[in-house]
Amino acid sequence: MSNWLLILPPGLWGFLVTAVGRWGEHRILTDSEPHTTGFDSGIWRRFSGTLLVNLVFSGILPTFVLFVFQPMLPFSGERAGVALGLAVYVLGLIPARLLDVPRRGWDHAAWMMLIDFLRTVGAMTIAGWLLR
Repeated sequence: MSNWLLILPPGLWGFLVTAVGRWGEHRILTDSEPHTTGFDSGIWRRFSGTLLVNLVFSGILPTFVLFVFQPMLPFSGERAGVALGLAVYVLGLIPARLLDVPRRGWDHAAWMMLIDFLRTVGAMTIAGWLLR
């Protein structure tokens, strides 16, 4: 049962940041295409898919990565989480968003970079704090 207590808080953080990011993308950025809401893609289906993806990528993977790599780092706890979160963000997520600029534009790319930063660094920080 204690394993779930290590995985759920970062996963829920990732889900909340993703929900705010989607809301902001469709409400704040005015040239966004609205999602079609039909019976095939109901709100509960999208909700459960988003929750599952964030549980895996913001909960399970950060906890596992910190569990494996934290003993090799010169610091532990939240600092290790922030360091690994920044490494993932700079080496993986920024290049992916920069490659997406020609298709979506700079406003969407900048918004998604902010959301990716909050999701990744926040989840890794929470996981590091819980593994301390």
